[in-house]
Amino acid sequence: MKSKKIFWGIILIFFGTLLLLENFNIIEFAWSQIWRFWPVLLILIGVNIITSKTDPKVGIPIVAVFTVLVLSLFVYKGIQPNSNHKNHELNFFENETDEYNETTDSTETTSYSEDYDTRYKTAKLIINGAAGSFAINDSTNQLLDADVKGAFKKFMLKKTETDTSATIELNNNKNHNNTFKSNKLSDLEIALNVNPLWDIEANIGAGEIDLDLTNFKINNAIVKGGAAAFNITLGNKFNNTTLTAETGVASVDIKVPEQSGCRINVNSGLSAKEFVGFNNLGKGVYETSNFNKSANKIYIHLKGGLSSFEVTRY
Repeated sequence: MKSKKIFWGIILIFFGTLLLLENFNIIEFAWSQIWRFWPVLLILIGVNIITSKTDPKVGIPIVAVFTVLVLSLFVYKGIQPNSNHKNHELNFFENETDEYNETTDSTETTSYSEDYDTRYKTAKLIINGAAGSFAINDSTNQLLDADVKGAFKKFMLKKTETDTSATIELNNNKNHNNTFKSNKLSDLEIALNVNPLWDIEANIGAGEIDLDLTNFKINNAIVKGGAAAFNITLGNKFNNTTLTAETGVASVDIKVPEQSGCRINVNSGLSAKEFVGFNNLGKGVYETSNFNKSANKIYIHLKGGLSSFEVTRY
């Protein structure tokens, strides 16, 4: 077994365990407290590169021990009490004023719905969250239905529209005074209307993004995350779909339909890559054999630091 596999295994188990414990409200991890230690990851990479050329009997223990020690530091700093942490209510902003509705019950589910208008030919959804779990897993007759569950923080919902399009932004990064107050949104589950052509942008610092886009016409989807897990399933409803994933330390699992031609561009020398059913064209480009002949094409752009990328066909 190579030290590289040990390194990636420990990294993924570590962040996966943290995210799982947060999702079940067992711990509250202050991701914002550990970002200043990110250069330590460069040291980890250096150790991994050096030991990969040594005897596995020596290299593997060194990588394992050093990685565990560094991640233990992250845990220590992330769970330290912080006097700035407060329990904030969930606020819904439907315009630019300071008027909002509040709830102080952190266990209930709060729902939001936006009416669909047949004049909407295109629509855009923007999700911004310092940390949390975000999912698109259903369709609706409305333009959008959203359920927010768990430990509520400041949260903003904003809609803008033109004659033929609508943009909805869901933001838990800041309150109405533009000051950062929270670092966690427990769960955000979204259902979208299948009729418009959608652009989707999801930005999180840490957490999980789970997007089942099988039934939607997707023009452009952008997902960005620091320490995150991405699970994305694309459909075959539009003839030209682009997906961009930009990550820090992340696990990215993407599924694409076999009938669509797919091209992958990867810009990440330090990430693990697995693209079953793709031909390696060199210079970070991978392509399915049916790409040129397919009426529907999917373009995937992957940019990552210490990430694991996997693209499979279904």
